[in-house]
Amino acid sequence: MRRVMRGFVAVGAGTLLLLATIAAPAAAAGPEHGTGGFSYDLELPAGSVCPFALHWVEDGSRMQALTFPVQANGDQLFRYSGPQWSTFTNLDSPGVPPLVVGGGLRLDLIFHANGTADVRVDGTVVVLYFETDAPGPSAWLLHGRTHDTLDAGFNTISHAFNGKAVDLCAALAG
Repeated sequence: MRRVMRGFVAVGAGTLLLLATIAAPAAAAGPEHGTGGFSYDLELPAGSVCPFALHWVEDGSRMQALTFPVQANGDQLFRYSGPQWSTFTNLDSPGVPPLVVGGGLRLDLIFHANGTADVRVDGTVVVLYFETDAPGPSAWLLHGRTHDTLDAGFNTISHAFNGKAVDLCAALAG
């Protein structure tokens, strides 16, 4: 009986050691690295963001992307950093020249296990809000620190900002 028990303990300890060897690097693994951020080519109808129809072209193709492992509490962080450029055109007033804006940023998207999310940005970012968002329909170029909280439906329920803001709808009004 003693010999069988010793063999079981040896196999059990060996299995635990093997599992620890496999699991430790996975638990200590850093984020996955990637390239390319957000790129869009959207036409938004009048009233959805601005009083006029808006064409938005976004190029974040040179951004770096990090995907962090899911934490024990179920939260997961996605981080994007680098340059982004946007071109906005007032489709209802062809005489108004397009507005080109850009800059660098670090954007953290934190998805929580309960379905909500936090969006934190340091740097220059374009933010569009729709009628279901707390600030209401608007388009902004923000330079500074931004923190938005989103509900499970991806609607902005709180907005905090410190820095310089440019109202893109006002800048493009014809």
